Amino acid sequence: MSKIPEMVSKLNVLVVGDIMLDEYTYGDVTRISPEAPVPVVRVLERTYCLGGTGNVVRNLCELGVNVTCFSKVGDDKAGLKITEMLEEIGCNSLMVKVPGGTIVKNRIVAGENMFQMLRIDDENYNSLDRKTTLSALDILSNNEFDYMIISDYNKGMINEFLFKKLRNSQMAPMIVDPKPANQELYKNCYILTPNSIEDKLMNPELFKSTVTFKTCGKDGIILRDSTGSTHIPTEPVQVYNVSGAGDTVVAAITACHAIDELDYIDYAKIANACARYVVQQPKTSVVPINEFTKIVEEILKEK
Repeated sequence: MSKIPEMVSKLNVLVVGDIMLDEYTYGDVTRISPEAPVPVVRVLERTYCLGGTGNVVRNLCELGVNVTCFSKVGDDKAGLKITEMLEEIGCNSLMVKVPGGTIVKNRIVAGENMFQMLRIDDENYNSLDRKTTLSALDILSNNEFDYMIISDYNKGMINEFLFKKLRNSQMAPMIVDPKPANQELYKNCYILTPNSIEDKLMNPELFKSTVTFKTCGKDGIILRDSTGSTHIPTEPVQVYNVSGAGDTVVAAITACHAIDELDYIDYAKIANACARYVVQQPKTSVVPINEFTKIVEEILKEK
């Protein structure tokens, strides 16, 4: 029996960032509205899943990692649902309530081919005040983490005060899924995982002291470290949903740290394979531990 699940289960990871509730509204369309030239969607089903930072958490928990999530929600039904869903997947959570409501992204999926017709974003950019930030960090100080993931969606959770306090209070190496708006905070972080657009908007000086996994969609991942730049291609697949693939990459790279035989190039190959798996699923998905184990074992055989 493979020891990979056991290795991964020993990781203790803190995830900090903008958590959201992803809502999917499924329906059918049989007529055009008499009020405007738009289709009328008759609702058949609604489903929910953790989005934003929550998708990173979902991926890690599915792999068996011990996860603590620190984020903000509103004092509303969506915030309560997020808290309950985190509990259901076995995540320790510190959800701070802020004014303005919880971030919800509602995707309307309808028609004969069930395609996404519309997305409605209910967003909240409120940051935590300093007193609340310090109280939360005091609670987190009772834990020791192997790694800290900053999942930045630029929705108000990540700010200079919180970031600096996190760096001072937690000694764990930082793995950052960045947004260019906050790029000055990321100097000297351990790992950055920008996508192609984010990479272009960020100062190249940031990359000189960090390991960077630049995600390039169908073109794979470009690894930059002290030895130079390496392009790790991926295999083409039928893509059904790209939502959350970057979160899967972050989670996979983090989980790879539990396996000593792997190096950064291996991390990129494994992250490619994990992303390739999730984009073939109809909804925002995660990689099961048995699939992750299979991917890692194949990489180890090649070494």
